[in-house]
Amino acid sequence: MWTIAKAATIKVGTYVGPYKGSRLTPSDYLAAKESGYAWEILDSEHKKRIVGFVDPGPDPDPLPNWMAIVNSANHKSRF
Repeated sequence: MWTIAKAATIKVGTYVGPYKGSRLTPSDYLAAKESGYAWEILDSEHKKRIVGFVDPGPDPDPLPNWMAIVNSANHKSRF
């Protein structure tokens, strides 16, 4: 059973990770079968262009790779 509590605010620039898996170029990622757990790697300067992906595979172990079960946002937004 999960307990839902008021979440603390995560400050901008907080580092979370590491996210372990295979690093793929965009072309390799498009040619591979989608695992459903890949995270995008964006360019370091503008954070707009996808330069690669990290994919832990189709059935990642959630204990060492807990970020595989985190749903990332589909859109960037500032409140």
